[in-house]
Amino acid sequence: MTASKHLEIDRSWKGLTRPGDAADHFTMDPLPPFTPDAEGFHLGNAFWLSEISRLIYRRNTGEAGVNACGPSRNTILAAVGLRERLFLSRQETQCALLRTAHPSPHPFAVLVFRGTTGLRNWFLDIDVRPERIAPRTVAHRGFMEALGQVWLSLKPHLEQLTEPLFMTGHSMGGALAQLAAWHHAPRAVYSFGAPRVGDAGFARHMASIPSYRLVNGRDVVPDLPPSTRLLSFSAAGRLVHIDRKGRICEIEPNGEPANCFESGRLSMSALGERWSNPPGFLVDHAPINYSARIQKSLQAGRSAALTWDQTTTDGIENDRLRSAARPTR
Repeated sequence: MTASKHLEIDRSWKGLTRPGDAADHFTMDPLPPFTPDAEGFHLGNAFWLSEISRLIYRRNTGEAGVNACGPSRNTILAAVGLRERLFLSRQETQCALLRTAHPSPHPFAVLVFRGTTGLRNWFLDIDVRPERIAPRTVAHRGFMEALGQVWLSLKPHLEQLTEPLFMTGHSMGGALAQLAAWHHAPRAVYSFGAPRVGDAGFARHMASIPSYRLVNGRDVVPDLPPSTRLLSFSAAGRLVHIDRKGRICEIEPNGEPANCFESGRLSMSALGERWSNPPGFLVDHAPINYSARIQKSLQAGRSAALTWDQTTTDGIENDRLRSAARPTR
């Protein structure tokens, strides 16, 4: 672990397309403790899982496209008391099972999936044909295929765990974490910039699992695939929106942030930025920018007064995250 520093927003194409080149993980000082028995959404846990979702992009020696230099994933993890106990790579699907080092007073495990990295991943991303996984429930066929590449090898390891299990991932990795939770219920799921996985039936099932889908600023990926007559995709899990100042925002039942300076919708300024850097709605998707904004919120001390306000819309449970100290415009 490198010296303590403040994570900066990365507006470059490299930050978006080569997240595995980074080696500045868990640099917050003091690092908030991970709380395995937390009830509801926990911002400290979100920071840990965002950093783990960012770290999994880093390739170890022996993997195709290995990062040029720097520490291995396990070297970085050892500095925060974790170890990668299992790594699976099947075609274009990669995941890792992390566990706390022994002995640990508060043991936990994390199953993390790597997001989109290769051409075949992109083909899986765009294979949006619905596949039935239960009565009146369908899911994204490409994501189902991606999970299927590792699930039979992964399942026995999950069944042997005795400590609380968290599932996580960024982008496509977050989608695979949600699908894995369908098959094996964890303590909680935290996804970062994840696309939609299934229909309303899938969303209803995920409401029975503590599942939090974090959306950073104007990130466009969580709005994909679109919901149309032919493609009835619905977002699953409790929405946590982080604005550009690192504030946790209240979410209205229609999905719009109620008290943020930035809208989740695309704006002309976002589309009109110079293409030497990504437009804003892609900058906000970069893994490091999720960690940077969560870190900013933690440092501002806004994690102390978060409560869930449950509402019901059209028979589907929705949850709005309220901050006790609502920011003014």
